[in-house]
Formats: sequence, structure tokens, C-alpha cells
Amino acid sequence: MEKKRRFNLSKKLQAGIAETINLAESTDGQFRDAEITLSRIEVDPDNPRRLTITLEDVLSDHDFSNEPNKQQEFEQLQELATTIEANGVLNPIVVYRFGEKYRIVAGERRFLASNLAKKQSIPARIYNAKPDDLQLKVVQWVENTAREDLSLAEKISNIESIIKFYTDRFPEKKVDAQELARITGLSLTNTYRFLLLIKSNQKIRHLISSGKLNSLQMAEQLASIKEKEAMDAAIEAFLNGQSLKEIQAIAKDKKAKEKRVTKGRKITNISFGATKNPRVAEMLVKAIVQSESCKDIVDISLVDWNDAKSVNLLIKNIIKKIEGLV
Repeated sequence: MEKKRRFNLSKKLQAGIAETINLAESTDGQFRDAEITLSRIEVDPDNPRRLTITLEDVLSDHDFSNEPNKQQEFEQLQELATTIEANGVLNPIVVYRFGEKYRIVAGERRFLASNLAKKQSIPARIYNAKPDDLQLKVVQWVENTAREDLSLAEKISNIESIIKFYTDRFPEKKVDAQELARITGLSLTNTYRFLLLIKSNQKIRHLISSGKLNSLQMAEQLASIKEKEAMDAAIEAFLNGQSLKEIQAIAKDKKAKEKRVTKGRKITNISFGATKNPRVAEMLVKAIVQSESCKDIVDISLVDWNDAKSVNLLIKNIIKKIEGLV
């Protein structure tokens, strides 16, 4: 029997959830808790995570054998409905008032499963007024992040929505990796990855949107290859089923060949050396960002100094921002 995967929220995502709740409750009395009749609840058509199965499907005796996606979702809802029948809904759904109805911000599956379990009502946390677009998107993001079946294309779409609404609300602020990590609770490494993919070329975006590329790490590897020939070779290798390590080796080999071709050219890049000691990296970065000329150039409060990749990305970002100042 296949072992079920267990999903655990990272500390940073928990921090993001806490910040989301603070954002949602920034006004006294904005939320109230209540038990709502299921017939008064409807799905938010603007929710970026839409299931293929609908309330009408759940309430009917429809056969989904020819619709594998709906069949899989229906089976998952049946499992959740069994849990709800035994224990009730443990986590209230989040809704906002919309005319005489309530629209779902978070908890569509709990809502559908409660209908499947023949419940009459469901516990809910209610916005007294419709939240603004940014609040809606961030709460929906937190809800959707805890889903194992969310595709990479959907995650990127959600991130793009958050960035759009955030920049609309705070036009003076730039959403870089540090700010995105603060908003969503993602690790700094993953926010760099998502921003890289948002800016990636048409080939990478097509692989993601078609569902052929659904690994964030693999997508990052492909999108980070700058040379067209090397990228094409890596994409071909990926489509032929080669592993991430094999593709990294291909990209490295292509890059080495490119360096051999350009050997003898004047060196224009300046290296700052390397260290394996995270304390040394932390001291150097803090010395830079606390200096008079570079004061608070980036936010380093979320940096995991033991994560070499995050620190390297942070240093690259600092250098890029300093280059913009001189």
C-alpha cells in the first residue's frame, strides 16, 4: 500500500501565516467567527486555485470514470468527508460577505467535503467587509501552499497575482526576493527561484504551463542557464528523462566549453573569494549593509546564514544594487 506523504509547514511559512493573519486582522473587529449554512456559501470565481470538480458535481450522482482529474479530486473529497463526519471541520473556512451570500477566501475543499458529508452548516471566519485584493491573494496563497497537488504553473500564477496587487497597493515599493519572502513566508531561496521563473523565457514558461515541468528546482536549473545552446541541450535532456544532477552536469560541461572558447580574453569580473564559514559571510554582509553608503540596501532579517545558496543569492543581489548606485 502506498505510503501517504505528510506535509509539514516550515518555520518561515508559519511566520508568513502569522503575518498574513496580522495583515487580515489589522483593523479591530474585521473578523468574526460563526457557523454558516452551507446553502449560503459560494466559491470565489477569482480564487487562483480552482478545482475541476464543482458543487453541482458533488451533489449529483455523476460518474467520473471518464474524467480522471475529477475522479481523483472526488476520491480525495470522499476521504475528507469521512473525517468531517467523524470529527467535524476542525479548521474554519475563511469567507467574506457578498450580498446575501458568503464567498470563500480559503477552504473550498472543506466546503465541498462538508456538502458531501451531508452537513447543514460549517464553522467559518467571516470578513465583515470584503477584503482588498492583496489580503485575498495572500490568504489564498497560504491556503494553497499547504496543498501537495498544486502545480508549479499555479504557484507561479499565485505569486504573480500577489506581486501585482502588492505593487498596486504600494507603488513606491519594489517586490524583490526579500520582500516577497516577508509577504508569503517562503524561504529566500524559493522566492529567488520564483522571481527567476517569472522572468524566464518562453520555452521554460511553456514547459511549466503545459505541465511537463513541475519541479521548482529543475525549473530553476533550466532557467538559470544563460547560453542558448546549453539551455537547449539541458531542455532536451530533461524531456528525455535525465535527472537534475545529470542536467546540472550538462550545463556545467557546456559552460566549461564556452570558457575554453573565450580563454585569453581580458578579465573584467572581480571575484571576492570564497568561504565555508557562515559567520564570515554574515560579518561581511552586515559590514556592507550597515556602512554609511550602503545603509539598509537590502533586508537581511530573513536570511538563513547556514544556507549557502541563500547567502550567495543575497550577495549577488547586494552587488547588483551597489552597481546601481555607482
